[in-house]
Parts: sequence; structure tokens; C-alpha cells
Amino acid sequence: MSKGPFARELNLVQNGCGVRTLPAISARLAAVTDCVLPCESAADVGADHGYASARLLAEKRCNLVFVTDISYKALSRAKTNLTQMGFADRVRFVLGDGITALQDCEPKPSAVMIAGMGAQTIVGILDGGGATLARLGYPILSLSPNRDPELVRHWLNTHGYTVSRERVVCSAGRWYPVLRADYSGGAVTESDPRPLYLGQTALPPLTDDARKYWTWRLGVLKAQLPGGEKMGCGTFGSLADRIGWVEGAIEDGGSG
Repeated sequence: MSKGPFARELNLVQNGCGVRTLPAISARLAAVTDCVLPCESAADVGADHGYASARLLAEKRCNLVFVTDISYKALSRAKTNLTQMGFADRVRFVLGDGITALQDCEPKPSAVMIAGMGAQTIVGILDGGGATLARLGYPILSLSPNRDPELVRHWLNTHGYTVSRERVVCSAGRWYPVLRADYSGGAVTESDPRPLYLGQTALPPLTDDARKYWTWRLGVLKAQLPGGEKMGCGTFGSLADRIGWVEGAIEDGGSG
């Protein structure tokens, strides 16, 4: 564990009535925390304000949360917020880069949350933290990229993780994917890019949220025409492929 100013145990601070005041949490962060099973400890990587950690602790999903961020300013904000909410005795703050910041944390977190970043950033964090994930015993991953979840699915498939739960949520007028992945140890052969791109939310029957999400996503894809026909060529299909896959998912009620 880091020996810096964020590694020490903080004093419990509550409001004047002795009652914890919790902020409203977004639908996205609620979905991210819902992926965490009851455990001794969890980690919130790139925690920013610390609200996801607060929900885990308020619902007693875990006894301790390691709150990490590469930004001293962001970690200071999370420290202030969580202390004011009365969780200081159940939080450890670690200033560091991604998952590698967890390498000395004890007890080892059983779940790691990463949200509010682009897919490429999340993949970079996972890549850089591979050795730490192994040392931690391959914790559950709860991930919510801002977009391009197929990049995250690809990393999970090729590093022994299996997506066990996936949903889409609308938060502040925008749609976000949320994935929970459990370690299985076996790499998945990606012979067909269609399921990699669509994921579980396109499987039949479509939920109301999934139908709204894919209808919105189809509009985004079609807005790239004309001129974008070659976009996305390669592992995850061309633009025309993606439009066809999404249209099929909506028409059939799933990816069939």
C-alpha cells in the first residue's frame, strides 16, 4: 500500500445530526455498483468524486473500498466527499495509475469498478494492470466505457474474462453500456465479429432499454453515411456491417 497522505486511515466525520447524507447517484453508477457482489473489499479505479464507493458502503456490499485516482485533485475531492458522508473508516485512498495502484492493497479487492472513461482508456488500464489482476486473484470487473464497448469485450475475451452480465442505461440523456466480467481462464475465439460488436444486450428478447439504445445507436451509425462506409473496417466489421447487424437485432428482437 502507498505510504503517501492518502494511505492513512481517516477520522469518521458525520453531519450535525449524526446521519449520513448521501448524494443522488446516476443510473450509470448505480448499474456499475450493482455488478459488485457482497465481499470484504472492492476497488474504485479512477474514482473521481467517490460516489460509486459511497453506494457500495451504504448498501453494505463490502466492508472496505480502495479508492484510487491518478489525479491528486480528484482523490482529494473523493476524500472530502466520503469523509463528509461518514465512510472514512471504511475507505483507503491510493494515489496511483490505474489497476497497478492496487498491487499492495490488503485485503485484496474481490471486485474492481472502472467507469466514466473511453473504451481505449479502460483497455489501457486493464492492459497495464494485468500482473496486478493476477496478483489479486482475478477480481470481478465492473466496467462502463463511454462508447465502443466492443473494444472492452475484445480485451476480456482474449484475457480469460467472460462477460457474465451486460446492460445499457440512460443517464443524463446519454446511453452507456455496463459490463460485469468474471475470470474463467480461457480465451475466447472471435471468429464472428457480430456478437463481439452487439454484445448481450442485443440478444432476444430485447428489453425496452435495449430497444431504445439500439434504435439510438442505429441513428448514430446512419448519420455517418455517406462517406463513412470504410469506418470500422477490420476486427469489428465495416460501417455497413454494423448497420445491418443492428437493424437485424431490432427487427428480430435480438441478434438471433
